Amino acid sequence: MSEFRYGRLMEVKEKLLGHKERELDAALSVLSTTIAEIDEVKQETARTYNDITARCLTGNELSVLVGCLASLDVRKAGLNDDKSTIETRIRTVRTELCDLEIELKMLEKLKSKTLQMTRKARNKKEQKLMDEIAQRAQTH
Repeated sequence: MSEFRYGRLMEVKEKLLGHKERELDAALSVLSTTIAEIDEVKQETARTYNDITARCLTGNELSVLVGCLASLDVRKAGLNDDKSTIETRIRTVRTELCDLEIELKMLEKLKSKTLQMTRKARNKKEQKLMDEIAQRAQTH
């Protein structure tokens, strides 16, 4: 493969790496937002339990608070599902980033080896040419 192809392939990999890093940042941001929402739901649940236990309630008040707790539990379960999905995505993106970095390093090494081989071949040709010139000079 030519030096240009390695360079171009490395450029594409670097762009993909940047894209994956931005994707990871976005996923981490969404994760922190989801965790904050889970904490808010936990606090709201604690406040509701405190309301239930703090005073005597009428049947209507109790049923409203129990309904509120049920909806908070459903919301918390949904947020926990979202959190696990986001965490799975983050692990996937991190793995992809690691793989891309490995590929990029391999391409750099291949490019370096190709350049060395090219230089070696060029030096060999120059040496052969110099030897021929030296032989001609000795015969004349």
